[in-house]
Amino acid sequence: MPERLKQIPDEIWNFIIKTLPFSLAALAISISVQIKNKTASLVNSVLSIVIGVSCAYLTGSFINAHFGSSTAPIIIGVVTIAGEKVGYWFVYKFQFDLIGQAAIESIVKFFKKK
Repeated sequence: MPERLKQIPDEIWNFIIKTLPFSLAALAISISVQIKNKTASLVNSVLSIVIGVSCAYLTGSFINAHFGSSTAPIIIGVVTIAGEKVGYWFVYKFQFDLIGQAAIESIVKFFKKK
């Protein structure tokens, strides 16, 4: 193994190899369902990826340690989609989407003045 690959911590390496592909596959399915139902937007897609991959990162090492290699990918996918749905609920329940939109509009106004 090359020296620069040896410098990558095992936790990150395991996340990239064992967790991230299954998380992204589950998110692709979730986003494709949103596109089919015509509820998808760029903001929703980016939000899905950020929330889903974050949930997979937080739970991936636990899942890989406690479940077999044949069931871990399925559980990672389920946790990713469930985390995405819970994240959406928090975003819309506490109106973070309005706060974020207002912040983006104020930043755009600030740069338009200059």
